Formats: sequence, C-alpha cells, structure tokens
Amino acid sequence: MEELERLLRRTLYKKSLYEFVKAFWNEADPSKFVDGKLIQLYCEVFQYMCRGWVGYTKPEVILPQMEEDSEFIDLIQDKKNMDTNVPPRHTKSMIFNVFGPTWASINYPIKAVSISHTEGLAKKMNEKRQKIINSAKFKELFPEIVLVQNSATSLIDSRGGELYSQNRNAMTGYGGDIIINDDLTNARTAKKDMEEMSNAWAYYQDTMPSRINDINNCIIMNIQQRLAPNDISGHIRNNPELADKYMFLTLPAQFDKTTYIVCPISGDVLCWKKGEYLWPERFGNYESLKASVGQSTWETQYLQKPVASDATIIKENMIIEKSIKDVPSIDYADMVYASHDFPVKDKETSDNLGSVVAYKVGANLYVMDALEKKMAFTKSIQYVKAIEEIYPGIIQIIEDKANGSPILQQLSDEVSGLHGFQPGSNSKMQRLESASLYIKNVIFVKTEYNKLTGQYNLSPELQNLKHQLVAFPFLEHDDVVDAFSMLLLFVFMDKKYKVYGRSFNADNIITDASKYTNLYTNCFFNKEGDIWKVCKIGVEYGIDSKLVITEEMKFKASIEEAAEKIKEFIGLNKLIIDCSSQQSLYGNYLKDIYIERESIEDFDKSVTSLNLAFDKKLVLVNKECAGIRNDIDNFKFSKSKDENVKYQTEKDGFVSCIRCAMKYYGIH
Repeated sequence: MEELERLLRRTLYKKSLYEFVKAFWNEADPSKFVDGKLIQLYCEVFQYMCRGWVGYTKPEVILPQMEEDSEFIDLIQDKKNMDTNVPPRHTKSMIFNVFGPTWASINYPIKAVSISHTEGLAKKMNEKRQKIINSAKFKELFPEIVLVQNSATSLIDSRGGELYSQNRNAMTGYGGDIIINDDLTNARTAKKDMEEMSNAWAYYQDTMPSRINDINNCIIMNIQQRLAPNDISGHIRNNPELADKYMFLTLPAQFDKTTYIVCPISGDVLCWKKGEYLWPERFGNYESLKASVGQSTWETQYLQKPVASDATIIKENMIIEKSIKDVPSIDYADMVYASHDFPVKDKETSDNLGSVVAYKVGANLYVMDALEKKMAFTKSIQYVKAIEEIYPGIIQIIEDKANGSPILQQLSDEVSGLHGFQPGSNSKMQRLESASLYIKNVIFVKTEYNKLTGQYNLSPELQNLKHQLVAFPFLEHDDVVDAFSMLLLFVFMDKKYKVYGRSFNADNIITDASKYTNLYTNCFFNKEGDIWKVCKIGVEYGIDSKLVITEEMKFKASIEEAAEKIKEFIGLNKLIIDCSSQQSLYGNYLKDIYIERESIEDFDKSVTSLNLAFDKKLVLVNKECAGIRNDIDNFKFSKSKDENVKYQTEKDGFVSCIRCAMKYYGIH
C-alpha cells in the first residue's frame, strides 16, 4: 500500500466507524458482508455515543416530507446511555460488541467492557477483536497500537487502552469508560426462568454501577432483543428516573408504521415504510424466518413486543378503558371496594403494598385508583383507616397472610367492612388466570384530563397497574397484580358465598327516602367491640308492611361518649333499641331517653326471615346508607368443610339491627 493511500485510508477509517466496518469485516468474519440502512444506522449510533472521546460535529439535517401517522426518531440527543432493541441474527453484536470498541480504541485509548450472558459468547466476541487488531491490514494502518496483553478475554495495548469481554457473573475486578451490555439474558430460558431475569437485573442494578470508572463521563449501552416485559429494557423503560438518562431505539423486524430515523453522524434521515422489513438485504421478505421461529417468538423477539409472550395471562387488548365522562359516577355505585396485598416485612428488600380501588355498578366493576409502594406496618394501618374515611361503607379485602393478618386482627373492632381473603393453595398465576375470566366486566376509568388534546388518560397509577397486569409473571414485584386478582375473585366469584347475594339487589335500594313520610321510626344500634353502628329504621304498615332504613351512623367511642352521640342522632325520638349480642346501653340511665333491648333467640331463623324479606322487597335501604349495604354484602357463608360452621362470622353489624327491627315491628 502506498504511503499516501495508507494515510488517506487511516484518516477515513478513524473518522468513520461505518467505513471501518466495511473495510475490516472479513478480518473478523469470513462470511460475506451484507450492507444496508441498518448497518449504517448501527455504526452512526455507536460513533455518536462515543463522541466524548472521538469528537463530534453536529450535521445539518434536512427533513423530508413525512407521511401522516408516521414515527419520527431523532437520535441527536444529549444522553450518555443507550437502550437498543433489535431482532436476533441482525449483526448487532458484530457492530456494537466487536467493531465499535475496536474502532473507538484507535481514536483514544479507552477502557471498554463488553458483557454477555455466557462466557463462551463473551470470548467469541473478543476473539473477533483479536483477529482485527492482529491482522496485517490493521497493523499497517495503525502501527502505534501494540498489544501487550492478547488473550481471549482481554486486549491491552501499550498506550493503556483496554478491551475486555466478560460474562455478567465475572465482571468484578474490571472497570470501564464504555460498558456494552449485549444480550444479558439467555433467550432460551429468559421467558420462563424468573431467576434468569432476576440475576440479569441484579447485575445491571448492583454490579455494573460499581464497575464505572468515571460516573460523569462513562457511557452505558444495552443492546438486546426483547424477551419479556421484565427484561433489562423493560426495567429501564418503566422506571421514569432511569429512563430519563437513556436514549431509546427500537427496531422491529417489520415496521407497523412508516418510521423516520435521523442518523446522528451524517444527518441522513433513513426511512422504513409501513410493512417494510428491517434488513431485507439479508433476509428478503422474512417469511421463511417468521415461519421457522413461530408466532410468539416473532412477536416478542423480532417485533419487540414482549407483552405478546404466550406466557403472559392478560393481554393489552383485554383491558377496557373508558373516560370518566362515559362511565357511571361513583355516586351511583352499588358498592365500593379496595383490595390490599400487604408485604411480609418492613424491610427495603420486602415486597410493596399493592392496592386497588374500584366500584361496582350493575354487572361492571370500575377501577379508579391503584397504589404500589413500600409501606411500613404502622403506615399500613393508617392507610386502611384513611381509605374508610374517604369512602364510607367501603369493603376492604385484605390477604390474610404476611402483614395482612395482624392488620385484620388489629382493625377488626375499629374499621368495618374488612374482609380477610384466603388464597388457599392456588398460586398467584392461578389466581390471575381465574380472575381473567371476569376482566370483560372490568373498566379502567380514565380520569387525567389533557388540556392540549382535550382527552382523558389513565392516571400514572392505573397506567402502572395496566403495565403490571400485561407483564405478569415477568415482574420483580407483583403485589398490585395480586391485589387486582383478589378484587375480581371477591367481587365476581365470592358472591356465591353471600348469604343475601341473590335476594338483596338494586330493587332494595331507594334513592329518595324523604318520600316515605308515614313511617313509624325508631333508632336501633349494635355495638361490636368499640364500634357502634346506629341506624334509623321505620316501618310502613300495610298489606305488605315494609321496613325502611333511612339513616345510619358509625363511630368508635366509650359508652358515655356513645350515649351522647346517639341522643344527638335520634333527635326528638325518645326510644333506642339495643341489638348488641351483649347489652351495651340497656340498664344505663339516659335522661329523657328510653332504652329497650331486642335479642334474637334463633340466629339461623332470623337470617332466613331477613333473606325472604329482602327477596320480597319488604326491606328497603336508603342509597346513602353505604355501611348497611356493606354489611349486607359482607355477610357470608363459611367456606369451611366443617358442617357445624355455617357462617364466616355471626358479627353482622348493621344487619343485626335489621333482623331485630323485623322482630320488633313484627315483619315476617
């Protein structure tokens, strides 16, 4: 090679990774070099990411006339980290792992570390670098680069440049200016092996940051095919704080919309039309490739849509979303529910609290809020109490294990409407599978109004719930998913255990209690622990005499405090009836107030009578009395196989008042 030619080529190859790749391809790999837009894009992306070491001049970009409903990706961004998704067998490792670091090292003696999921793959990449650097062509063009360490895992030159290639479990002891993560998870096992996913993320989250030489200048690249929602890209993209530090490039094997991508070095705007294939120069129309890998792998690894995995239960198209303007208001709810999955311990390593709030109108359940965060035991107690204050009469479902069990025990006499959920031997996967049968009756309510578009969107909390549902079981924390499963199972499946489930319905609810003007009304109360439940129940005598419950009140108080509250509640009425299992106010003196006690001798008969009365619509409840509707809904048959245990509990709150009122007024 003549000296002038050598100098010209040396200058060209140092200036352009793309030209370097074309010139040295066969030094690293004997297969034929197949060019295309994809190769240019790869090279320009890597070169741009290395701009801090190799220099950079921002190009002039001339935008073409773009089609409507197209996607525009500008890769000229001030980000030091990059997350790239590309299908397998699209030579990403050759460019990002082999040629990229080798090319960068001829411009500056960088320390570049490439990480793969296996040692064999890591060595294979470094051996190809060796072939390039040890080739006669390279030595002629770049004689100043002399290797002083030349092994299958590390290449160190006399200037201090270092190129390492390791598997993710052997990175300790190495540091890097550039860290290239190339398929950190094994594609064969990743979608089914949760431990594989967890180990890869543990490396990325814990090991990799400790290997950075200079936190202010280091660049991190993650290059992979999508495997599952909780793969490395999934973690990065779904963590807002982490995602803000990354530039993203997703390249599907076939584009579902026309896509324009600005090349950051040349300024070229590459275009893939809708339906066009990513690298047709190599794979043609992809039909044989698609047939060979199967639909699920094609969707996940080739189209970069991990939620399409056949291992997930909830698909995105199963989730129904409606604007808050297009759904019934919570004011018309038959019942409001909250479902909580509490963590095991109050530690940083413990799971999160998962919580979902929804209301039911008719056959549909409207999900309006969700929460997923770490919460200590005392905060959890406060959270359950706060939910009851916000939504009086709400039914709260709590998994009866971990922190849930002591919360149920501690709050049983303070908060009404608590229901312990027994998961039994079913796994979380099995529970969600059962719950998915009812998802057609579940609507996610969009409450966030966008002033620019004039449209309603899901709140961030419901967006997270939606993501978690479609990603399950590929999640680090699945507590909000389990809370969602419990909610659906309780609302739609547990109804068969409701004692009054078939007899008490919307026909028993009145929306205007004021029209019942001829009622003979008394005050009935039931004390369970420190909780007092007080209601006004009137009777309308006639051919079909009816009980009408018009008002309710619930509070926690001592006997003295309760007496004053009840006196204020009953107004001019001078009679109150104690329905508690153990007499509470009966026998106490209250000035100008008469206290009677009504007890039930035959509990089962009393329950049966009330069931019939509900069915005949002889008992009507004011819609505003959410606590009464809660207690009616929450009174259930026992799931125990013990024939002697008929009900889950005989503490039925307000319902006891209704049963006693039937006896008191003689309603049968």
